[in-house]
Amino acid sequence: RITDFKEAGLGQVSVGSIAAVRNLQDSNTVTYKILGAWDSDPDNQIIAYKTPLGQALLGRKLGDQVKVKIGSSEETYEIVSIGRHADQA
Repeated sequence: RITDFKEAGLGQVSVGSIAAVRNLQDSNTVTYKILGAWDSDPDNQIIAYKTPLGQALLGRKLGDQVKVKIGSSEETYEIVSIGRHADQA
């Protein structure tokens, strides 16, 4: 199914959101686009909603903290902003 991600809101992270997250271990902030299952491009900070980080972020709100385990590593992130992919020019 083709989508333009216009359903994404600003109140919580959903498919079509752009979420900036701060890694609480090293204070680095990265902005990710959370898109469809086949849209992943990790080198360009585009992740599918089915990835571990995508799943952890879905439904979360500004200021929420999430823990993500990937392999043997566990990272804690705080959501510092939420935007919409559809609003990008």
